[in-house]
Amino acid sequence: ELPEVIASLKTNLSDLAQYDHALAQETGDVEAYGRAAGWYRRYLEYFPDDADSSQRSFLLGEILMESESFEEANTFYLGAAYNYPGYERASEAGYAALLASRAHYATLSGAQKAAWHEQQNRQALDFAQSFSTHNQAGPVLVDAAESYYAANELDEAVLVAGEVLKLQPAVDENLR
Repeated sequence: ELPEVIASLKTNLSDLAQYDHALAQETGDVEAYGRAAGWYRRYLEYFPDDADSSQRSFLLGEILMESESFEEANTFYLGAAYNYPGYERASEAGYAALLASRAHYATLSGAQKAAWHEQQNRQALDFAQSFSTHNQAGPVLVDAAESYYAANELDEAVLVAGEVLKLQPAVDENLR
């Protein structure tokens, strides 16, 4: 009900998050990473539909990626990429989510790894469909096709490889 209080709260949360994020990057201080993540989380909790929440979600993804919380980083990058229509860094967030997903995948084994593998492939297909003009759309689709092929999921591999060939502008000849 008090716009000036809300504006001050947004400013203070942003300032605190930026300070601790910069400190964490400069010093590698684990506690600073935790504090920065906490400030970003509070901002998103208090103002989920705010115009700046997309950027806060992206920055929270970054801080979590830097502190090697890959699965959680993936979640917040995905939020920034797909939950905020018109977000100018949506494609960058979508690609960062893929990188976080791959990093998390490398930490898994057994049934968890198999389940994440399928999720990772779906995420790659969503990225390429949503951001088809991104310079990594082709390589992402090729990786997904190769992943399906390696898992002996040949029908899916053929379908995804066909999508690579349909991309405009056309992908590099080596990828084709």
